Amino acid sequence: MHSSSRVSVACEACRKRKRKCDGSRPVCSYCLERDRACEYTAEKRIKRRVDPDYVRTLEDEIAMLKEELAQTQSSRPAVLDDDIVHAQAESKRNSEEDGAVAIQDSMTTAIEDQFLDSETLDQLRRDGLNRGLRLVKTAVLAAAALFADDAQSKAIGDEAAAAFDKTSLQLCRELPEISTIQALSIMSWRELGLEQHNMAWMYNSMCASLVIHLGLPVIMTPEEEPVSQTSGELSTESKIRATRLRTLWSSVLMDRIATSLLGRYCLIPWRRIKCSSFLSAVGPSPSLDELAFDSQCRLWFIHDQYMDKIYSYQFSELDSAERSRVLLVARDQLLSFHQQIHPSLLISSTSINNQTPTPAMIYLHISYHTSFILIHRPYLKAAVRNNLTTYRLAIRSVTTAAASIVRLLRTHAKILPLSSAPPFIVHSVLTAAVTHLCNATSTHNTLRSQSIAHFRVCFRALLVMQSRWAKATNALRLLRGLARRWRAMGALPLQYGFEVGEGGGAEQTGGRMAKAESGEEEEGEEERENIDAEREEDGVMVDSEISWSWAANADAVNPNYDGNEMDIFDSIHPETFVLDTDYRQWEWSMGCDI
Repeated sequence: MHSSSRVSVACEACRKRKRKCDGSRPVCSYCLERDRACEYTAEKRIKRRVDPDYVRTLEDEIAMLKEELAQTQSSRPAVLDDDIVHAQAESKRNSEEDGAVAIQDSMTTAIEDQFLDSETLDQLRRDGLNRGLRLVKTAVLAAAALFADDAQSKAIGDEAAAAFDKTSLQLCRELPEISTIQALSIMSWRELGLEQHNMAWMYNSMCASLVIHLGLPVIMTPEEEPVSQTSGELSTESKIRATRLRTLWSSVLMDRIATSLLGRYCLIPWRRIKCSSFLSAVGPSPSLDELAFDSQCRLWFIHDQYMDKIYSYQFSELDSAERSRVLLVARDQLLSFHQQIHPSLLISSTSINNQTPTPAMIYLHISYHTSFILIHRPYLKAAVRNNLTTYRLAIRSVTTAAASIVRLLRTHAKILPLSSAPPFIVHSVLTAAVTHLCNATSTHNTLRSQSIAHFRVCFRALLVMQSRWAKATNALRLLRGLARRWRAMGALPLQYGFEVGEGGGAEQTGGRMAKAESGEEEEGEEERENIDAEREEDGVMVDSEISWSWAANADAVNPNYDGNEMDIFDSIHPETFVLDTDYRQWEWSMGCDI
C-alpha cells in the first residue's frame, strides 16, 4: 500500500509522469511494479540570492541616518529629514518585497509633463538624493499611489503623505526653493484627487506663496538675461532658468485647476505673470504631451482673464451691452486659441483614423470645451435672460461644447479606460452632464432625446471613474439629486432612476451601481441603451450650431411649436435650480445661482 504522506524527493520516473512517489529506496513501489529503472537525483538546496544593490542601499541609508543623528541631536531639521527618509525607506523595503516599485512607472505617465521633467524623474529612481529631491520623491510616491490598485501601494502612499503633511510648514520656512514648490504642487494635486478640499487649498496656497516669494512670475526672457562669461556658465544658467520656468507653469496650471474645481479666486494673478511660454523650457523638439501641456497653460491663462470679470461681484452691475461685450471678447479669445493649437494636437474624424490621439490631447480638448461652458454659463442666469440674443447664444454654445465633451469621452474609452483619467476631468464631465440634464427638461423632442442620450454617456463615464476618484461618486450623487429636483428622473439610466431617499438610500444606490458595473444589468436597461443609440442617430445634427434650424423644422409639427426656432432654448427650464446647503458648494463653483 502506498504511503499517503508527501516525500521530500521523488524519483525521476515519477517526476516525468507526475506520479505520486513513495520515496522508497533504492526502488520506489511504482518503478518496482513496472520493472523500470528508478533513479534519484541529489539536489543541492538553492540559497536565497541577496541583492547587492539592496544591501548597499540599506548601508547607505544607515550611514546617512547615523551622520545626520551625529550632526544634530536636537535640531528640528533632523526631525524633518528623518520623517521623509523613514517614509521612503519603508516604501523602498515594501516595493522590494512585492513589486510596488511600479508606482514610479504610473507616475511617469500620470504627472510627468505637469510637474517634473524626465531628467528629474530619472534622478528620483537613484539613491543618495539631496534633501530637496528626497522631498519631491516623497510627494511623488504619495500622489502616484492614487493610481495603484493594491492595498500595499496605497498604504505606501498614505505613509508618504503623512510624513509630508507633518513637515509641510517647516519645509516652507527652512527650504524655500524650487523642489519645495514642485512637492507642494504635487501634494495639492493629490489632495484634490482625494476630495480633501481644505488640504488641497492649503498646499496650493503655500505653493503660490513660494512661487511669488522666489520671483518666478517675472523670469527673464532669453533676450533679457545677462550674458555669461563662459559657455559652461551659460549652460548652467539656461538649465536653471528652464527648471524655474517649468515649475512656474506647472504651479500656475495647478492653481487654475484648483480654483476651477473649488470655485475660488486664483492665488497667482495673471496680471503679475511676465515670462516666456512653457515650450521655451523644453527644447526645439517638444513631445506631444509637452505641446498639450503648453496649450493647457495658455488655455487656462486666457480662461482666468475673463473668469475674473464674468464671475466677479461687479458683473451684475454692468449694463446689458457691457456684459455682452465681455462675452464676445472672451469667445473671440477662446476661438482664436483653438485656431492656433498645434496641428498635431487637433482631433477630428480624419486624424483619429490616421493617428490615435494621446490622453493628453483628449484632456486638452475637454478642458477647452469646459472653459467654453464656464465662460457662457453665467449668461444663463434669470437676471441676464432679458437679453435674448446673448442668452440664446450662450445656451447654444454650452450645448455644443457639452456634446463635444461626450464625443471626446467616447474616444478616450476606445484607447484607455476612463478610470486612468486625472481627477480634474471629473469636473469637466460633471459640467457637461449638468448641461445635458438641463437640456433634458426641454419640451422640444429632438433636443430632449439627444440630451438624455448624451447625459447617460457622462453618467456612465462617472461610474467608471468613481472606482478611482471620490469626486466622481459625489458627482453621481449630485446628478441624481438635480434630476429629482428638475423632475428629469427619466434621463437617468434605468437602474439609477430611483428617488434618492434618506438613511440607507445612498448605500442601496451604491450597491446597484456596483452591480451594473459588474455586467449584471437588467434586460430592460439593454433595451434602453438601444433606444439611446437610435436617439443619437436621429439627433446627430443637433451637435452643430448651424443645424438648429433643421432641428426646429423637424419638430414643426409639434402643437407646442410656434414657428420660432429659438423656442428650442426657451423650452429649457433652468429655473428649476434650487439653492440649499447640499448643493451650494457646487453652485458657487459653477456660477449657477439661478
